[in-house]
Order: sequence, then structure tokens, then C-alpha cells
Amino acid sequence: GLLSKPMLVSLPLALLLLDAWPLQRLRVWTPRGLWPLVREKLPLLALAAAFAAITLAAQSAGAAVVDWQSLPLAQRLANAVVAYGRYLLHFVWPARLAVLYPLIAAGVQWAQLAASLTVLAGITAVVLRLRRRAPYALVGWLWFTGTLVPVIGIVQIGGHALADRFSYVPSAGLGVAIAWGGCALLQRFPRFRPVGAAAALLAVLALTTATRAQTRRWHSSESLYRHALAVTRDNYVIHTNLGIELAQRGALPEALEHLDQAISIKPDFAMARNNRGNVLLALGRADEAVAEYRRAVLLD
Repeated sequence: GLLSKPMLVSLPLALLLLDAWPLQRLRVWTPRGLWPLVREKLPLLALAAAFAAITLAAQSAGAAVVDWQSLPLAQRLANAVVAYGRYLLHFVWPARLAVLYPLIAAGVQWAQLAASLTVLAGITAVVLRLRRRAPYALVGWLWFTGTLVPVIGIVQIGGHALADRFSYVPSAGLGVAIAWGGCALLQRFPRFRPVGAAAALLAVLALTTATRAQTRRWHSSESLYRHALAVTRDNYVIHTNLGIELAQRGALPEALEHLDQAISIKPDFAMARNNRGNVLLALGRADEAVAEYRRAVLLD
């Protein structure tokens, strides 16, 4: 798994949650009770640590790791809280998904931060209160929040605020909590089983419809990029990508418009500058193209 996706570096710690429930191997929450379970996972932890170090070194070599001066800790933490909220929202209803969610230089909106904090605190309080009666709720919630930690942006790699591809493993925890919780409710109130079955069927149909709508966005690069621009803001990377795509199809004036928008959002984005030079050259504006190429070389 690690050879495929470094996302799994958190899995050895998540396995400790399964030791608590449903395996019930953890009798007492003390260092003495935890150590035998941790000890058997040391080989997995060693692999995870090695892959984390390799990934960080590779991303640093590619200049993808954002330094602390460019993105202070407070802004990273605020974005992490909002990202948790958005991951939850996308799990419940997969709409307005984008191939890239840009990290906004101005930071997150206070309303989003307050809403996400309220939701996260509320769910945490509920699952802690139910930890004895419904241990699956706490385990599922800790699985979700814990396995997201390596990619939540404390160590920021790249210019994305979140990425749906990071949520596959964490979402399993939410699925466990919902599935076991639903079964427990129907066991307690058996007369509502037909209602539960109907609700489950409706949920599957609704999510199937939403999924089909999302997959249509991947029909072509152009449709994917246009949708991303429709559901995000200040997305200079996608403006650049769409500009490149349009230029390859010969739609040079519109390509230039998108590259101009990318540069207006992020003037020091060398890729946009370079491709703007390509489009200007194709339009016969060689002097302007050379000027853009010079700017691109100075930036990168």
C-alpha cells in the first residue's frame, strides 16, 4: 500500500483503534496495556516512518513543500479545521467537487472556520458521550480525524487546501460509524426496519445520481477544468491548465484570457508566464512573448 500511496503512513496507528473495537484486545488505557499492541506494530510503524521521510525529502527536492514564512502556523491550522468540515460535507453529499481546491492566499473565511469548529466540536462531544454504549462511533470518528492528520496541511505540500483523493481511507471510519449506528438503532426500534431499508435505498439512489453527475465532469480535460473554475475561486492552476488545453485546440484568444486571469491571481506563477509566451508567439506577437519568457526564467 505504501508503494502505491504514502497516505497509508497513519494506518498502523489506526489499527490500534481496531484493537480497542471491535477486537477488544485493549483492556486498559495505560502504557502497560498499550505496549504489547504497539510493539507488534513496530515493523509497520518503521515502514511508515521511512516512507514519510522519503516522501518529504522528494517533495522538498521538488520545491513542493511550503515554507513557514509563506504560510504561518495559524493559517495552516485554520485551513485544516475548514478542510475537515469540507471533507465531512463531501462525504455526506458529493457535490461541487473539483480536481483542485486552491489554497487561498488571504486565508479561510471566518464564517467557514466558525461553522467547521462548531460541527467538529459537536461531533466530538457526542461520540465521547456515547463511547461506552456506541464505541464504534468514537472509533470511526478517531479513524476519520486521525488518518487525515498527515495530509491536513500542517506540513503543507503543494498549493491545494484539500484533496478528495486524500479522503478514501479516512472515510472508511465514517462509514463504520454510520453502518453500525444504523444497525443499533434498528435493533432497538425493530418496527422501523422497513423505514430504514427504504432510507438506505433512497441514499444509494441519490448518491448514485450524484456520482454519475460527477463522473461526467471527467469526460475531457476541458470539462473538468471548467467545472473546477465554476466551483472554486482564485484557482490560478486550473486557469493555467485550461489555457494550455485551449491553446492546444487552437482557441488562442480564450486561452490568453485564462492565462491572464491566472497571472492576475498569482503574478509569480512561472508556468502561466511561460504558456502565455507560447500563446503570444502563436498569435504572432513575438516581442511580447519574449518578455513573458524572460519573466518566467527569472521566476524559475
